[in-house]
Amino acid sequence: MKILFISTILAIFSCDNRENGNTQNSGGTDSGYYVNLTIDGKELDFAADDISTDYRVFDTHHEFKIYAGGEYGQPSLTLTVIADMSKPSSTPNGDPVPANPLFQGSVSLQNYPENGLAFNNYDGLRTVKAKPVPDAIIIKTSEPEPGGKARIISGTLNTVVLGGENKTNDPAVKDYAVKGSFRVRHKFDGNKF
Repeated sequence: MKILFISTILAIFSCDNRENGNTQNSGGTDSGYYVNLTIDGKELDFAADDISTDYRVFDTHHEFKIYAGGEYGQPSLTLTVIADMSKPSSTPNGDPVPANPLFQGSVSLQNYPENGLAFNNYDGLRTVKAKPVPDAIIIKTSEPEPGGKARIISGTLNTVVLGGENKTNDPAVKDYAVKGSFRVRHKFDGNKF
């Protein structure tokens, strides 16, 4: 239960970032930008209008985030990459060190399979810490647009989001295999990579 509470708080924080205008929308419906997923084999696709990105530079690290999700309460996804976004990279599912940005995972799935649930692909608070697994998110290409005002980023994800070590009797609270691909446009507004 503690894990679900923390995951829900993280999901709310992610949504707050989007609502506060700190992100860039990926473009129009016919732009060719997308996030396509399968969750335990069930397809879930997000149109370009439902995708936004965010890039922030901190004292000790930088974070690139991809947000995918439509209406409030509907399924949404947050991807967090801390690698150099100007080139291909691989991001693990998490990091066991509490001060590090991937302590609660690099992939977060919210409001799936029902509103109010949130799952991350790493749980730094587990009693027995798991070893991080590489290649949860792979950036295959990061190409500048002419004029240097944006980059087109494509990649894949292949991970498992965790239901928590204290799973309840709710059949929706379980581990989910999440696989997919994405192609997004990040328009620079401030920090560049």
